[in-house]
Amino acid sequence: MATRTVTRVELLTPSGPEYREVSTAPPRPALRSEIPLIDLSTIDGSVEQKSLLASELRHAAEGLGFFYIQNHGIPANVISGALECAKKFFDQPLEEKMKVSSRQNISRNGYSQTGSSQINRTESRGLSFNSPSRYKQLVDRYFR
Repeated sequence: MATRTVTRVELLTPSGPEYREVSTAPPRPALRSEIPLIDLSTIDGSVEQKSLLASELRHAAEGLGFFYIQNHGIPANVISGALECAKKFFDQPLEEKMKVSSRQNISRNGYSQTGSSQINRTESRGLSFNSPSRYKQLVDRYFR
């Protein structure tokens, strides 16, 4: 059995630093069995069904940090419309996007420019987006 190596990472949060153990193994695509699939069909069900759903959501959000959702009731045309709006927004010149900058809003909601945030003190700002052309290729492939 292979040895699993991890490193401890400090994450900067509004309530202070939090620490997580992160695998140092090379990245690989996630298997479908590794990502929770939350079924929202019981969201209007009994108190017990809602409680179970809430527990599943909490476990997925606090554990892995993300999940798939099925039976959410959002029509496909609404989802594709939202994705198209997002693509149009991010295709605008920086000057236009900066008009809704998170730095101009007291609640810090809004656009954050690439390289303007930092998740921990040991990484450079915007580390995951240092190659805009590679990122654009991925986005363009997604919207084909």
